[in-house]
Amino acid sequence: MKPLILVWSRVRQYVHTNPGVFLFYLCSSVVCSLILIYVYGNTIPALKIIKGNASFYRSFNISLHETKDFDPNNLDAMVENWPFTDGLQNPSILLQKKWAKEDFPDVNFTGYRYVTPMVEAEYDNQLHLFAVQGRVQFDDADFAMSDPPVIVPGELPLKDFNAKTFRIGDRSYQVIGRHSGIFSVVIPVQNFLQQIEQPDLVVIRLAKVVHNTQMRDEVTAYLQSYFPGAFIQPPFYNGLNPTETNIVAALLAILYGLALSSLTFISKYLFEQNRTANGIYRLAGSSRRQLARIALLESVFLAAVTLVIAFGFHRLLYTPVFARLNLCPDIVYSTADYIRLTLIIIGVTALLYRLNQRDLTRSAAAANRY
Repeated sequence: MKPLILVWSRVRQYVHTNPGVFLFYLCSSVVCSLILIYVYGNTIPALKIIKGNASFYRSFNISLHETKDFDPNNLDAMVENWPFTDGLQNPSILLQKKWAKEDFPDVNFTGYRYVTPMVEAEYDNQLHLFAVQGRVQFDDADFAMSDPPVIVPGELPLKDFNAKTFRIGDRSYQVIGRHSGIFSVVIPVQNFLQQIEQPDLVVIRLAKVVHNTQMRDEVTAYLQSYFPGAFIQPPFYNGLNPTETNIVAALLAILYGLALSSLTFISKYLFEQNRTANGIYRLAGSSRRQLARIALLESVFLAAVTLVIAFGFHRLLYTPVFARLNLCPDIVYSTADYIRLTLIIIGVTALLYRLNQRDLTRSAAAANRY
């Protein structure tokens, strides 16, 4: 406890002695942390998406905006006669409807000017969602409630996050859980067909990516036979252009280098600020090991403070700013990612402190010889 009190007093001393320089240090540290957060998200999670099995690489989108011609019996026949095997059988089928923001009175859309809210239902009610809170799959008990059940996105900026009901237009739904999405509100398919009737999109989501171009064309032709007037968008191609990959890798490496160089400069500034105070502590009887422990704890404490600020900015500005700068869509930062980032940045801070301490100790020893 005493080392923490001492660290806090040292930080307060920096603020009182030179508030402008300390504010610059704090802002620079937050910016460096944000750069590392962005670069991390566009390397590890992004490569998992590009190389992996992300949904937009295995989804056929049937657009019904123009035709407005949807027949549930036609959809049943398409599912019943589905001819494909070898990992392409039993696709997930999503019905999606775009709504006006005015039809979501419980949502605060301030700062989300270009976002279009969606209502979504899965054809067989076998949802594949990641839970944030509560349940993300409907069961028979949900349909005995006075209001139909609904699963809302965990990132949806609700006016009252703890509300038990959610309104879509003039209808009220009972919230049973929250999933990891952003703007897709999920309701049971029977409620969708009874209350909404006409979807804007029917999404056919396969279990794996179709790399074979001929097979992708065959699936598209089969879907077109059941939706002859609709536009069908096949899955995005997930191949990587080697030249583009090298350019992106070089740019990310430059960002890494700038961030680490900035952290090195900031760490040296902090160590220089410590030298005078450390000299006083040495005269008061503190050992070098005690001083090193206190200074290291101080560096980690300041790194943790800037991390909290950086994480807050990142979460607050993710949709309007960082999501637009990402190299590919659907990059999601999980709790595990933030934990890894915390360990990385604090580890780098501690390493830079040790290196600066060694260099400055050597320079001081050399100066004392003459």
